[in-house]
Amino acid sequence: MKYIKNLKIGLVFICILFGLNNCTKINDTEPENSFVSGEILFSPKDSIPLEDLFNSLSAYDTEFKLIYLYKYKYLIDNPTFDKEYYSNIINSKEYLKSGNLVSTVVQIKTKINFDIRFFKIDDKNLRDWIETRNEMNLKRVESDVIHGLLNVEVGTETDWINKLNSNPHIKFAQLNHNNVTIR
Repeated sequence: MKYIKNLKIGLVFICILFGLNNCTKINDTEPENSFVSGEILFSPKDSIPLEDLFNSLSAYDTEFKLIYLYKYKYLIDNPTFDKEYYSNIINSKEYLKSGNLVSTVVQIKTKINFDIRFFKIDDKNLRDWIETRNEMNLKRVESDVIHGLLNVEVGTETDWINKLNSNPHIKFAQLNHNNVTIR
């Protein structure tokens, strides 16, 4: 009798463990299946200049919008002007800010560092940035991480991931599982 009672308690305990295990499996797999439709996260190779990346993406004859790209790093060694001068130039560019997300300008001794965030880059903004960068004599420095968000037609996400992952300028591309949205 005692043996049957212990067996029943053991079976109940095993059923509870299986039930809890199944609950955690459902919760673990749910985020993998959810993503933002029409958005692809990607990371370009660090050594690729912005204009080469943009030209590489523009070579596809399908429509997309590069809505976010962070962070291209630049440097001025022994600047002619103070940090505020350069900050004012950067802050005047609407495509370098969005809400609380802004590009940063930091002075460390005789150097000024720029961490640039690009928003909604198109041909006009790219040309303006190249001109601004050249006028300010910014030198590109390797960045620890560059990532971007590409807006594509809903339903074409997998096609874009395949295109981008075979692009020699791109490290990787994936669905936007993180619900990162930049507007």
